[in-house]
Amino acid sequence: MSELLLVLVGLRSLALALPLSSDVKAQLNPVGVTEARFVGIVTIDGSPAAREAADYTTVRVQVEALIDGKVCSNGLVLPPGPAVNRYYISVESEAIVAGCARPGDRITFRVDGRLANETAVWQAQSLHSLDLTVGSAIPRHGRR
Repeated sequence: MSELLLVLVGLRSLALALPLSSDVKAQLNPVGVTEARFVGIVTIDGSPAAREAADYTTVRVQVEALIDGKVCSNGLVLPPGPAVNRYYISVESEAIVAGCARPGDRITFRVDGRLANETAVWQAQSLHSLDLTVGSAIPRHGRR
């Protein structure tokens, strides 16, 4: 079993070194090599991002990752439930989506159409813990 794994890893490394098109390389790469992943908590103006509306339904919140203004992630909507303020998002590389991330590119995050205060640097095969805040850290209802 371990010999088979070594052969597969060797073939993948060889394929990545060959001058292949980005489409072919994307098909050869396992998920994770061509994306960076982020997870964290989202707050808007100091309050939990996902909240109950006046009619007691959960207000859904969309989180997106952008490279130079281009959306390079699938739109993520925070689900209702006990983890409503946590997000998990994958940021695609240019090998998957033309014009998306390359190593070292700056990632900006957008929450419900508003830019988050935090940014990150794209690195392949990485999982980052990054809490996102939008607006002020002081809840609106606390301002005078």
